Amino acid sequence: MNDMNKRKDDVRRMLVAQEDTRKNGMYGKFIIQVNQIQYLLICIIALRAYIPSKKLLAQLEELTLGALIGGFRLCVKSKLELSLVQSLNLYKKSRDALAHRMFTAKELTEKECELAIELGEELKTYLEEAKGQEIKEWRARLITGY
Repeated sequence: MNDMNKRKDDVRRMLVAQEDTRKNGMYGKFIIQVNQIQYLLICIIALRAYIPSKKLLAQLEELTLGALIGGFRLCVKSKLELSLVQSLNLYKKSRDALAHRMFTAKELTEKECELAIELGEELKTYLEEAKGQEIKEWRARLITGY
C-alpha cells in the first residue's frame, strides 16, 4: 500500500512539474516578446528623430516600456498609431502584472498571458511594418537631402 501511495505522489509531482514547465515557458515567451516590442519601438523612435544617432539609441535602450510608449506617442503619424498607443498601454499592464505581481492575488493568469501574447503578435506585426516604412523614408531622405 505504501508503494502505491509513493507512486501516486511521484506521478502527481511529475504532472505538477510538467505544468510548471509549460506555464513558465509561456511566461518566458511573453517576456521575450515584450523585449522584441521594446526593440521595435526604439527603432521607430530613433528613425523618426530629427537627427538619429548612436547616443540617442543608447539612451532609448535604457528606457522602460512605459517610457518608450510615451516616446512613441510623441511621434505618431496617424490616428491608427494613436490607437496603437492604447493597445501598447494595455499590453504594458499585462507585462507589469507578470513582472511585479507574480506572487500576489493580482498575478497574470495563464489565460491573460495567452491573450497578451496574441495582442503582442498583432503589435509586433504593425511595428515591424512601421519600422520598414521608416527605413524606406529615412533612405529616401538621405538620397534627396530632405
